This record gives sequence, structure tokens and C-alpha cells, in this order.
Amino acid sequence: MDIARLCAAQNHLQSWFLRRERLWRQKAWSYGFNMIDHNNKFIHASTVIRRKKNEIVQLEINRRTVHGVSNLKREISFYFADRFSQEHNRALDFDMGHHLKKSADQVRFLESRPTRDEVKNAVWACGTDKAPGFDGYNFKFIREMWDVINEQIYEFVLDFLDFSGSAKAINVTWVTLIPKIMDPCSIEDYRQISIMGTLYKVMSKLLSLRLKQVIASLIDESHNAFVMDRQILGVLVTNEAIRWLKKKRIHGALLKLDF
Repeated sequence: MDIARLCAAQNHLQSWFLRRERLWRQKAWSYGFNMIDHNNKFIHASTVIRRKKNEIVQLEINRRTVHGVSNLKREISFYFADRFSQEHNRALDFDMGHHLKKSADQVRFLESRPTRDEVKNAVWACGTDKAPGFDGYNFKFIREMWDVINEQIYEFVLDFLDFSGSAKAINVTWVTLIPKIMDPCSIEDYRQISIMGTLYKVMSKLLSLRLKQVIASLIDESHNAFVMDRQILGVLVTNEAIRWLKKKRIHGALLKLDF
């Protein structure tokens, strides 16, 4: 068999493997939907087991064991309020005379009102498969219903930028606890994640996309990390130098200077 026929046969076999995977995936989804529609005991048992597994009966918080739902809510709230709060410090005054500054055109661009296309691009730049926020909606829903709700979202963005009237509303963040280990017994055994609303993400993405277009002119050329179209050759050279020192078993010192 020549090489061309062998490659064609391998590609044909791979295509059938993909078809088989799609078929089993669809069967799995339909099986799950049928089970849910039948409202059988398996679904109820799975729900009860998950609820029992996620239930917090008692926790050790600040070296004290806390029992009861109301006591747990209060102590957990105090714990995270103390952890995430900070004292008000006096504003620092920086001398920006020797640093790069924005031009007048860049200032007008950053302060101008966004267009409908900008808002749509910000929505489409967010992932659709992320978990929904506390409002229950994700970006897949917003994309699907864009023709219906795009005007309301655009008016919200303008109201936020012009009057900041909705700043407190969209800045609400829910903190949920994810266990780090199988049987958590202390508050330190949980990893906290923040659940934010979709409108908060739209505003942050819109502002970041605008800042992305002018940030390169505000950062010196010696800084080449996290800036688009800047080379990361220095990082690669550093990694190669460390690997070479380890391979040769040579003692050395690396000094990183950042201005």
C-alpha cells in the first residue's frame, strides 16, 4: 500500500472515531434528559446526596467551633468582612513628571461614550461557558437574546458611565465556599470564589478593551510582559540560562532589575 492510500485510510478511520464519540455523547445527553423527565428515584437520590455532601453543620472559625445555621452565617460573614476589609489610608502623591503620559487624543478616546459595536464586542469577548453569577444568567443567554435585550444593556452602560448610578448595584459580589479537602472542618479548609453578575463583567471587559489600545504607549519599552505585541525574549533567555546552570551544575546568581 502506498503512502497516499495509507494516509487516506487513517483519515477515514479518524473521522469515524469522531462520529462514534458524537453519537455516544448525544446518547448520554438524551439518557440524562429522559431520566430527568421521568422524575425517577435516581435523580432524587443524587440530589439528596449532593445536598448532604455540601451541607455545613459546624465549622472551626478563629479557633472556635460554631454550630447552627444562623451562627455559621454570622461568623462566616464577620470572618470574610474582616479579611477583605482595609483601613482607609491617606492618598499618596506621585511625581509623574518623568513618566509617560496620555496624549490629548488618547484622553478623548478613553472618555468618549462607547458605541453599540463596542458594547457588543465586550459581550462577545466574554466566555459563554462560565458559571452564571448570582443573577442566574450567563453570557450564552445574553448572546442568544441579544436582539431583544441589547438596547437595555447599552442604556445601562451609558447610565453607568455618565452618572455612576448603578455602580453599587453591579458591584455586589457573592462569596461561595468550595472545599479543598474531602471532609472540611475549618474555615481554612474552604476556598472562596467570587460570583459576580454579567453586567459587572461587561463593564470591566469594555474598559479593559479600551485601555488595551493605549496601554502600550504608557509603558516603557523595557517592560515587555503582559503587553500585546511585545517580545518575551528576556524570559526565554532567563529560563534557558537557569536550565544551562542546572545542567552544568554551576553555581550562579541572577539579578532582575525593574524600573
